[in-house]
Amino acid sequence: VEEYSQNFIIGNFTKLIRLLGFILSLYFLPLSYIFSTSSYFTSLNIENTSSIPLSFQFLIGVFVIELFRNAIIHTPNSLSLALSIVVGFILGEVSLSLGIFMKDVLIVLSIFTISSFSVPSYELSLSCRVLSIILLIVSILFSLPGFIISVLVLFVHLTRLKVLSYPYLYPLVPLNFKELKNKLTRRKKEK
Repeated sequence: VEEYSQNFIIGNFTKLIRLLGFILSLYFLPLSYIFSTSSYFTSLNIENTSSIPLSFQFLIGVFVIELFRNAIIHTPNSLSLALSIVVGFILGEVSLSLGIFMKDVLIVLSIFTISSFSVPSYELSLSCRVLSIILLIVSILFSLPGFIISVLVLFVHLTRLKVLSYPYLYPLVPLNFKELKNKLTRRKKEK
């Protein structure tokens, strides 16, 4: 709603940030793993300075973040902010000093977590997180080809879905450029 109650520029900026957050919350985690480990991107390989394999660092990190997110939900509001700050700093510092996680992995997990909070719908954010974790597991098992195939399977599945006999991905599939433009940008109000 605030996208349409704000100024034209601010409304479009908000839409752009939310769209970027949605894309990052879905694809950033598996793509970061692929870019850091795959032989397809040799110049981007990250040297693992931890004793734990990179795949387990990603999986353990996602598990801890989801565990922490659930703990925060069930914590009284007066304590949740303080708890989140203290636990975040403690987990970050301790995991780095013990060599459990690399700094790069913590940065990737932080961007993934922040981007999932930028998705305005809780249900869509939850779906993005679950799908991102599934894509991460497929990427760990099958690298880039597995990621590409799973993204295509997901896209085909979404194109076949209908909500109240309305295509789920409309106006992208079937393509209606005018409606897609209206969904992605806000038109300036005429005076």
